[in-house]
Amino acid sequence: MSRGELGDDLDALFPGDERPGGLDALIEWPVLLWVVFFVMLAGYYFAATWTPRLLEQSGLTAQQGVSGGVLLNLGGVAATLLFSVVALSVARRTLTALSFVAAGVSFLLIGPALGSLTATLLAVVAIGMFINASAAGMFGIAPDLYPTAVRATAVGWAIAVGRLGAIASPALAGFLVDRSWTPRGLFTLFAVPMFIAALGIAVIAIGSAAPVSAGDELTDEPQPST
Repeated sequence: MSRGELGDDLDALFPGDERPGGLDALIEWPVLLWVVFFVMLAGYYFAATWTPRLLEQSGLTAQQGVSGGVLLNLGGVAATLLFSVVALSVARRTLTALSFVAAGVSFLLIGPALGSLTATLLAVVAIGMFINASAAGMFGIAPDLYPTAVRATAVGWAIAVGRLGAIASPALAGFLVDRSWTPRGLFTLFAVPMFIAALGIAVIAIGSAAPVSAGDELTDEPQPST
């Protein structure tokens, strides 16, 4: 890649003269979106990787732990389909922020639920539903934050940073398990990033240009004729 091409990519990701001031400048600054993708994928891969084992460590049988992992994924499938329907009438950014909050609450609730098989599995389903709904919302929101010319590059960077969270969170969980963290403590810890992500989406919803439709569709501004 030539220096000119690299400069063009950086200019696309970090627009300078065209970026408005105030809160809009923060919204167009990609780090905010990167943080949300990072914590979203960190929470998702922690839940997908460690839930069966943590359930087993909490007193469930190995088979019940595996069943919990299956239910987590089934909840995710149902939530993704439901999100696509609800997003037709509710703003995607609002729906995504609420999904992150619900995912955080679900992580918190699984701790007290660990004494009951039914309550535990219901909490696992809720985690699967809301973390996958959050992911569906993020992949719908991110492209709208950039003009068409730089959309693929900008969203690609955000997803790449998010993958770092996907790698780091299972490793962090294993490190903490080796240091005698309890399942309840781990689920509580990973609830925090969900609330951080919800705050990030709220900032995006408040600071970016208000959409004209409930689906938050943003259109490119017409170019002046020459």
